[in-house]
Amino acid sequence: MSSLFDSVRNLVHDTAQGLIDADVTTKVSDMYAGFLSAGLGVANDTLKVVRDITAPPPPAPPGP
Repeated sequence: MSSLFDSVRNLVHDTAQGLIDADVTTKVSDMYAGFLSAGLGVANDTLKVVRDITAPPPPAPPGP
């Protein structure tokens, strides 16, 4: 039973060490930040189009 526990402990330790060494958490957070930034950029562009489409008409020029 002890050897099974030691094997699991070693597997967990080695996996955690591998993730730390590969800098996985930073890479994943950078990836999500990139997706979020791109998504918000698209939303901002969409809002600008909606603003332009729904703008009130310009005032009529003064008549003679």
